[in-house]
This record gives sequence, structure tokens and C-alpha cells, in this order.
Amino acid sequence: MTTWDLNLRELQFVSDHLTERECRKLSEALTMEDYVLDHTVTGSNEKNVSCITLLLTWDRSEYGRARSFHRLSLRLSQIGRKDLSQKLAQLVYDEKSDEV
Repeated sequence: MTTWDLNLRELQFVSDHLTERECRKLSEALTMEDYVLDHTVTGSNEKNVSCITLLLTWDRSEYGRARSFHRLSLRLSQIGRKDLSQKLAQLVYDEKSDEV
């Protein structure tokens, strides 16, 4: 993993709770550098690739390198999955508090 506070379990959790189209939209959104999405994401890229593969590819790419889960959480909210964004945050915070 290259994001500093996400693990495979958390990425799998996100993957398991997205539809194929939502995951493609998320993958597209994660490659955008700006805080605000500068256009509507369509999710028309990366067909026939599993969601976990898309998330792992992002995590290991320049877009995920040295980032925190906040980027993933923000993009989940921006594609209309605020519920999943909040669950991811809770998972990460719970794991971090258990480590302490």
C-alpha cells in the first residue's frame, strides 16, 4: 500500500459496497488533482476491471502515493456515496485507535 493510513481490508470494504459503475466513477475521480471535481465523472473508463483492482491500482499510483484515506473519503462523498465515506472514516479511526 502506498497510502499511509489505508490497508487492504479497508479498500476491500469500499470495493464490496460499490456497484461496478460507482467504482469506475470513483476511479476516475481519484485521478483528479483538484479538491473540487472539475467535471462530472462518467465512469466510462476501465471497463471489465474489478473494483478492488481499480482501487489497488490507484493506491499504488502517483495519485495515491503518500495520500491519506481522506482523498478516498472525499471522492466517495463527491460521487454520491457519503454513507460509505462515513463508514470508511469510522473503520480507519477505529483501527488507528486500536493501534494506540
